[in-house]
Amino acid sequence: MKNLFTNVTKAFFALATISLLSITIVSAQYCAFSGSDPSDDHITNVTFAGIDNTSGATGYSDFTSISATVSPGLSYDISGKLGNGGTWTETLTVYIDWDQNNVFDASERYNIGSCTSGACATGITGSIEVPLNAVPGETRMRVIGKFSSAPVGPCSSDGGMTYGEVEDYTVNVLSGECTPPNFTYTVINDCEAENYDVSALLSDFGTSSFITVYLTRSDAVPVNPVTLIFALQGQTVNIINDVPFGVTISATISGANPLCNLTRNFQQKYCLAANDDICGAIILACGDTVTQAYTSGTPSPEGDCADGVTNDLWYTFTAVEGLFYQVSFDGTTYNESSTAEVLVGDDCTGTLIQEIDCTEGILSFYIDSAATYFIRAQPTTSAKETIRISVNCYGGPDNGDCVSATEIDCAGTYTGATTAAPQHDADQPFCGSTAPSIFNTGVWFTYEPEENINMSFSLTGTYNTSLFLYTNSLCWWCYKYPECFSF
Repeated sequence: MKNLFTNVTKAFFALATISLLSITIVSAQYCAFSGSDPSDDHITNVTFAGIDNTSGATGYSDFTSISATVSPGLSYDISGKLGNGGTWTETLTVYIDWDQNNVFDASERYNIGSCTSGACATGITGSIEVPLNAVPGETRMRVIGKFSSAPVGPCSSDGGMTYGEVEDYTVNVLSGECTPPNFTYTVINDCEAENYDVSALLSDFGTSSFITVYLTRSDAVPVNPVTLIFALQGQTVNIINDVPFGVTISATISGANPLCNLTRNFQQKYCLAANDDICGAIILACGDTVTQAYTSGTPSPEGDCADGVTNDLWYTFTAVEGLFYQVSFDGTTYNESSTAEVLVGDDCTGTLIQEIDCTEGILSFYIDSAATYFIRAQPTTSAKETIRISVNCYGGPDNGDCVSATEIDCAGTYTGATTAAPQHDADQPFCGSTAPSIFNTGVWFTYEPEENINMSFSLTGTYNTSLFLYTNSLCWWCYKYPECFSF
């Protein structure tokens, strides 16, 4: 079964004769701007209309010896990759002096977008349309990568920039006008075969009699070019088929005028996981571990753990009475900071009650009655890509509550584990002014001493362990009125 995802892109070609003008190039003086500390927040790559430049962190870089070539009326893809020393948000802003007045006007500003953490290395992408009245000749493009928020303006006089970087490039605006054809490209996923196809609806060739699409695969597998003739106008044709997931296609689209050639990139759209929806939740059993990419989910609705800003995935298990369940998220190799909530209900379509609020890292809870539980997991930030969820179950100790306390003798030594013991709840007794956390677990012992003797208790444990001593003959009385001793 193929899932259809449509990526609408228009290919533009030169269809008119270009009249070249003689232009005198004058060294332009543009305002200064730079970042004072680009070490953690800087531009690592700019790709635009023939520019593909990788750079380091310098605060400001003059790359005006590197140029892009554009034509009025056409749109060009732009992307920028940014270095990020932490989990920060970075922004990408571009100015192009289309009227060549040596000033970056507000109308010449393009807010390309923002990224967070690891997503910045993948890049921020956007599109820039060249105005029809852009002055032919060489002009200046300024690219600004900035921490947290976009810059107020393109110059130091608009406000300083501590964390970020500025790069200047040259843009060569061709004279004349390109009249583009109107093609719609569609990417079709085959999620079962894990590959995708690219097709094109040839809606309008304009005045061009043919175009040629030159294809390059990121895995270096050679591809024959595709020539499309005017007689195919109005039809849908396959550009390339059976491209494996993970392989990107770069298409150079050549029309009658080679000066107006463009490139377009295609890649698979993510296949949604069945457990993107609660009713498709993956069923977990004791001892199961599941690893998934968050990209196979969709953003959550508002009101969940992350307030609708990240994707979520659903899991479910049916608990039996008397077991201790531990649901954990591997934080070292995979997601580092995932958040989950646990809900209980009869089925996915009924009313669900939140059992455990949004918790990060490890969920540990004792099940005292059989029920069906649903777990919604999501990353704490959009940059986290993978989750590994594990469920472990343990049988509880015999002395997990007061009424089943183990009898101990004078001079006796007793060992055991609290790992699978029930959690403390509001009805159990405690010493001090603050009840222990509901995630604290414990085991119970009882001793009936003779009169007029001195008693001493000692306690050792693998981890931090506390001992509470209560006096009463009945557990229910102890629960209500504990008499606590410190020693």
